[in-house]
Amino acid sequence: MKRSSLLALAIVVAVSAWVGLGMLYNRANQPKDPPSERASAAASQPANGSATAGATTATGKSVIVTVQDSVAELKPQDFSIQGQLAANRTVVIRAETASTISQEYVKQGSYVAAGQALFKLATESRTSELALAQTKLEDAKRIYASTQRLFAQDYLSKNKLEEARLGVKQAEAQLALIRQDIGNTTISAPFAGVLDAQLVHMGDYVSPGQPLITIVDNSPLIATFTIAQQQVANFAVGKKVRLAMPNGETLTASIRFIAPQADSQTRTYAAEAALDAPTPYRAGQSVQILAQAPGQVAHQITPAAITLDGAGTTSVKYIDEQGAVQAQAVKIIKAENQGVWVTGLPPRVKIVKFGGDYVRVGSKPQYKVEP
Repeated sequence: MKRSSLLALAIVVAVSAWVGLGMLYNRANQPKDPPSERASAAASQPANGSATAGATTATGKSVIVTVQDSVAELKPQDFSIQGQLAANRTVVIRAETASTISQEYVKQGSYVAAGQALFKLATESRTSELALAQTKLEDAKRIYASTQRLFAQDYLSKNKLEEARLGVKQAEAQLALIRQDIGNTTISAPFAGVLDAQLVHMGDYVSPGQPLITIVDNSPLIATFTIAQQQVANFAVGKKVRLAMPNGETLTASIRFIAPQADSQTRTYAAEAALDAPTPYRAGQSVQILAQAPGQVAHQITPAAITLDGAGTTSVKYIDEQGAVQAQAVKIIKAENQGVWVTGLPPRVKIVKFGGDYVRVGSKPQYKVEP
């Protein structure tokens, strides 16, 4: 049996047991008639079992039932979604040029700031290539200047002038490429974070595109989860959610992303919530996202007020505006330590807490009100 089915069965059993205990308590707190009196009174009951004007025991003694003056409240529906913590962002640093690692500035597990140097690659022949490119650029500029003077005196054509100008542009581009290649020999952190997987060390030869080290940014940590299509309307970017950790601690987070379309296979929406404050937790830990659906108007009552008929229908007796007893089928939507929440009753009603087994629908018993 699936875990969800076992959990649902456990909840049904727990609520049924609570209701049963309430019913036992209900009966235990009502007046009892001696067997002889019950037998005598039973013989005097009308054959059609019509409701009496009041509530009495079998001996004819008046029964005073206890009622609760209840006003319905909007009760949000809580639900949870399984998710996990993830890094705010993760990047694998790769080599952009080929060379040997000549300097290793950091170690795996250390924290680095944005722009901090991680490795230094040997420049090798790049310094001499830089000097040569600078010389070629200076030569190209001199040729271009000379060509401009001769063109102005009509000694050279416009094509020659254009060739000299392009020579300068090519020399500038070559110099820029060499400078960029030299810059790539210093490998720096693109953002602040913790060094995770270090794959190379000093003396290793690296090629362009080769992974060197991973940086993980956990500021802030992110809770990633998927939302069922039936629940997606209960979430919005910027909305606060609670996160339940395995150790029992509850954190708060703000939703920062909800996928604009559902996954074609699962029909769920990927979502992310950023934790509101730094925590000692790490990416990869499991978490429960606690959320609420729009509430239902319900009454919170004692389990002792609930009765179950032979068909298993859950109902509650109450006193109407004329003072008569009525019975109404109800639905239990949530069970808490303070009582159970039920729907199906009028917005304001006098619920029979104790004594319901001694009054019949239509009778007009005496009653006292308790909180």
